[in-house]
Amino acid sequence: YDDRWFITALDQPLREAIVGDAVFPQKVIVSEERAEAMLGPSTLSTLGEFERNVVPSADTTGGTRVKLVILGTGVEKVVVSMVDPLLTTSGGDSQVLQELGRSFGTAPNGFFTNWMTDVIRVERFGADSSRIIDGLFEFEVYAPGAASLTFFAKLHDSETLVEITDAAVFGTAGSVTPKNGEPGWFVVRVYKTAADFVGAQDFAECSNNNGVGKDSTVYCDPSSVKSMCTEQVGSAPVCRCRAENGFGDNDPANPGRDCRVVPYLYSREDKDFYFRLTHTDRVDYGLKVHEIRMYATYDPTTGQCSDLVSMSGAQGAAARFERATGDPAYIAEFYDPAVHTTNVPVAQVRAHYPSSTAGDFDGSKLFDEQSATTFAADQYFWSACLNCNPEVVDATHMGA
Repeated sequence: YDDRWFITALDQPLREAIVGDAVFPQKVIVSEERAEAMLGPSTLSTLGEFERNVVPSADTTGGTRVKLVILGTGVEKVVVSMVDPLLTTSGGDSQVLQELGRSFGTAPNGFFTNWMTDVIRVERFGADSSRIIDGLFEFEVYAPGAASLTFFAKLHDSETLVEITDAAVFGTAGSVTPKNGEPGWFVVRVYKTAADFVGAQDFAECSNNNGVGKDSTVYCDPSSVKSMCTEQVGSAPVCRCRAENGFGDNDPANPGRDCRVVPYLYSREDKDFYFRLTHTDRVDYGLKVHEIRMYATYDPTTGQCSDLVSMSGAQGAAARFERATGDPAYIAEFYDPAVHTTNVPVAQVRAHYPSSTAGDFDGSKLFDEQSATTFAADQYFWSACLNCNPEVVDATHMGA
């Protein structure tokens, strides 16, 4: 890159020939491709906002407006150039490369939208056309449709794209602030000029199906009930499974991407959509289950149930409680043997099951973490509690 595209980079005699008092025109020239504001003592205090002469469209940054606010100490002349970084010439070349001698691509990285503003080149000069690079410069930018902006810059002597908040480059961190009460307007403060500035908007992955990126990468579980998506400007969002809603990571290597119900995180008493099946009799020495049957009708007078209901919804068929074949975890499934000749799952439930043969009771069978590799027809699911009573009886006979 040849920095002589900048007036700042020229030697004093050449700068004087362009921005000297005798030749400096003090005017604003606009076209569809470019706006050029050459502002001196008689125009700096009176000029309002300016822009290119173009109608905004989806594939351009047309509509960008600029207004100068704080010029800096000792500044007598300012030259501002505006060119669309997304526009191409009739020959297919980058318009900004043709006008300003450098290109900017379509966005700083994949976590931002395409550029939302024109490239805004700012150069400042003092008495005798001396260059002024360092010091506060404040301007306002209007970017149609932008809810937020991050501004980037290339200094006149570098092709490295940096954020204006980079204090190592600018000496003091710059800032971008939405202008109160004026949607689309932003106040930009920088501490170096003789640079090109351009703004982009974060893609906001969390607003796109709860964490889907610009390139369709899925970062979070699509359900906002299951996964909390926290936006990170210019980088991937941070995701976590919502333990407060009873969900945990199915894939710990990718937090928040695949969230499943975790019984020990789930407050069954607080969630009216959680299906709970419980016994009503005292069980002081543990509970084991081989089969579950459900009925549609209960007679409180006789204490009898009727209208047997299968888990598939069909009447009159028993539902068997069986372990999912080949699944080492503690997800079990309901099957309807009267309807399904093979193990076709109808619904999934959490369960506890023994780690060895039926009847061989020991404490290791009381916990979810135990993994059985087989589950024969004569085996049972064991309860995780030894004192499984519907209500608390005493200090040694607690509730289920």
